[in-house]
Amino acid sequence: MSIKKKILHVRHSLGEGGITTFVQALVDLNKSSDTSHHILVWKELPVSDDEFDVVDMSKSTSRKKEFANLIQDYDSIFVHSLMPFMLIPLFKRKSNVYLFQHGITFGKGKKKIFKQLYYALIINFFGFKIICSSEFAKKKLLRKVPVFNKKLISIIGFGIDLPLQTNLVKNNDSVLRIGFAGRLVEQKKVSRIINALELIKNDIEVEVHIAGNGPLQNNLEKRSKEFINSKITFVFYGFFKNMNDFYSKLDVFILPSVGESFGLVVLEALSRGIPSIVFSDTGACVEFIEHDRNGYVVNSEVELSKKIAALSDVNLRNELKLKMGTMGLKNYDISNTRSKLDVL
Repeated sequence: MSIKKKILHVRHSLGEGGITTFVQALVDLNKSSDTSHHILVWKELPVSDDEFDVVDMSKSTSRKKEFANLIQDYDSIFVHSLMPFMLIPLFKRKSNVYLFQHGITFGKGKKKIFKQLYYALIINFFGFKIICSSEFAKKKLLRKVPVFNKKLISIIGFGIDLPLQTNLVKNNDSVLRIGFAGRLVEQKKVSRIINALELIKNDIEVEVHIAGNGPLQNNLEKRSKEFINSKITFVFYGFFKNMNDFYSKLDVFILPSVGESFGLVVLEALSRGIPSIVFSDTGACVEFIEHDRNGYVVNSEVELSKKIAALSDVNLRNELKLKMGTMGLKNYDISNTRSKLDVL
């Protein structure tokens, strides 16, 4: 099959996270498509990249020049992490440059003001097209940065690799296994799970499985030691490469984040037949949850503790899994996302 179009995804690295999962899933479809997606990494190359054809610029001494030459070989450039050295080459190119809005964080004080001005300049002066993963992500962007030409913004939802092995087998284990996967940073609010468990730590047996690493890992592990004499046990895995193995350990998945532009991990859990709980302020993934059918949306840590306690009932968990067996996620298949991106 001849290649009609080449697309380049620009990333800082291929570490853990939903963005990397999403981009790698797009690249996986190369062999069944008449387009070809490639990845450029400008910050750090992963320990192992055997599965993917990665352009490595992490050790480049003249990144601006290399980048300017490289992007001429591609029909479209999808930028998932933008750096100043890319601006002029991308502006000179002008056509088919797309910035993905995955959830901008601005910090506080002078740093926040500088970043807001920086993004406002990029969007309004350079005129790059913007792709948001959800309506929530679009609204989040517009709250933080003025965009004078709204026509620059498109919404193309993320997708995952379907079908996946599901976890619909009934589980009669009295121990409830809950889990979280993601970067251990402030936005992910893993402390919400721990605070909720504090309220029921002597009532039910719970295993807490946490996949991911980040600056808050030591703090979270320290807090978990406070549960040593309770019915709650914690397992911290750090970076977990094979997420199928991780999800197979769980009865319930919890995403306690604030302001997720999409929340791919919730889709991954649901596709495996795992009921999921999110907070009402978690973000776009709230839309994935159908109450008492595939999970719950909670408003507080107290409400989360009550849902966890309720799901310790094996019968309730199995009822949810039966209901989930009749639900379809075909609208979130990665091939649908890929088709939309290929024709941009």
